[in-house]
Amino acid sequence: MRPTFTRGFRLHHNGRIIHGAELPDGEVIVADDPQYGLGTAALSLEDLLKSYHGARVEWPGDLLVPTMLFQELVEIAAMAQSGAMADPRRARNVLGRLTTYLGYDVVGRAADALDAAVYAVHAWVSNEDAPMPCCGRTRREVPTTNRVTSNPEQVTCRGREPGESHR
Repeated sequence: MRPTFTRGFRLHHNGRIIHGAELPDGEVIVADDPQYGLGTAALSLEDLLKSYHGARVEWPGDLLVPTMLFQELVEIAAMAQSGAMADPRRARNVLGRLTTYLGYDVVGRAADALDAAVYAVHAWVSNEDAPMPCCGRTRREVPTTNRVTSNPEQVTCRGREPGESHR
């Protein structure tokens, strides 16, 4: 049975989430590059998926992670939190299945998130005694785990924390 209204979906492909819509006549449209307004249209979802090998479609209401897999993750996390040793083979198996299901490297994403939480990337200034434009600190004042960049798009420093003094 075809829907009577357009319905949205998400296409999970190579670690990306691509938003799309299925029209009442079965045609589908996805926004490949929404920044530039580029998209792909096909006569059916099946035809669209021919161009996205290995993609998974998520419809509204779908479970993001199957319940059994989620329960296994919760058990492993509870064991780790209690100090009990989880079976590393089981943990690797669950993470592998989760990676396959979600379409991206779960461990890699977690490592990236941990890196972002551990260090900040500051805006580069050539004089190490000059204040950096992102937070007003000098390069000497920031922790050695932090990094600096001349590329403004890579700066992750959010400035000073509330109540933190300047020098």
